[in-house]
Amino acid sequence: MQVGMTTPGLSLQQAPHLSIPASFFLTVPLSMLLAGCILMFAGARSLSHPWDPQVIALTHVGTVGVLSAQRRA
Repeated sequence: MQVGMTTPGLSLQQAPHLSIPASFFLTVPLSMLLAGCILMFAGARSLSHPWDPQVIALTHVGTVGVLSAQRRA
């Protein structure tokens, strides 16, 4: 990275409102916390087969958490 490098065309006025990245950084960790709780109670053996209900639940919790943050944007 050069010290005097400029970025023409980029300005703070073009930045999104703070609620857009904040919703992502709040929603995704909560969904991952929920996924961790599912793993904690179901145990690691629940990851032995890709079609186990716990694996499908983990996949959906992670996906819905990320997509719900993106939907608010």
